[in-house]
Amino acid sequence: MANVDLAQLLERVRKNLRPTLISQKGGVSLERLNKDYSELMGEGIPFSQLQFQSMELFLRSIPDVCSVEWRGGELVVAGVADESTQHIVKMVRLQRTKTT
Repeated sequence: MANVDLAQLLERVRKNLRPTLISQKGGVSLERLNKDYSELMGEGIPFSQLQFQSMELFLRSIPDVCSVEWRGGELVVAGVADESTQHIVKMVRLQRTKTT
């Protein structure tokens, strides 16, 4: 894939990942993120097309879009808001957390 194509793909994925993530209070598992992304975009996160060996390595390479951490033995990914998505983060924070 040409560098221009890679840059365009990376920008598209970054643009689509942020709203997918910030709508989830507290973050989501890596598996759930890929499932949600696939449902919204019609394909999984194309980390291998972007020349990364794993989805985790790809996500860690874009810290301005998401944070990745181990929590309770599970890899959890949370969105990082920018100016255009800050209002969504505020609304999500105000949502009640479901209790079981």
